[in-house]
Amino acid sequence: MKKTYLHWDILEEAREWFERMHLNIDVVVGISKGGLPAAVLASHVLKKPLYLVEAKSYTETHHKKKMVFKPLNLPKKLKNKNIFLVDDIFDTGETLKTTMKYLEQDLGATVFPFVLVSKEMPNIVHGVIVMKLCKKEEWIVFPWEHEPPA
Repeated sequence: MKKTYLHWDILEEAREWFERMHLNIDVVVGISKGGLPAAVLASHVLKKPLYLVEAKSYTETHHKKKMVFKPLNLPKKLKNKNIFLVDDIFDTGETLKTTMKYLEQDLGATVFPFVLVSKEMPNIVHGVIVMKLCKKEEWIVFPWEHEPPA
């Protein structure tokens, strides 16, 4: 699989997106680990509290595995709150679907999902804000990952 290496300027581009957004957001929720850099940035730009969830379906060596989902510091009282959900990439949609189901059905929140990069236009989860599109066959390496360009 071809690897595409992104640079730190992706966060500067995300900052510009966050500044232009006109959403009524109460809190930011970042999906650990990949979504955390952009979620921290969104929390600062939007001046909203940041909460975290862990949701992943890949191992550190890029192999598919069973979905792991765990709310980390989410308060139970998010009913009727508007959540800006931030992740790094939309691939299969499993991570966003699992997280959104928990936030919407279990906690009663309204979710506005955002991803830095999508391998396709999300049709599994409606309303996803996508900053960049890439090819399905690419493996995206973000600058905060431990793999330097070859």
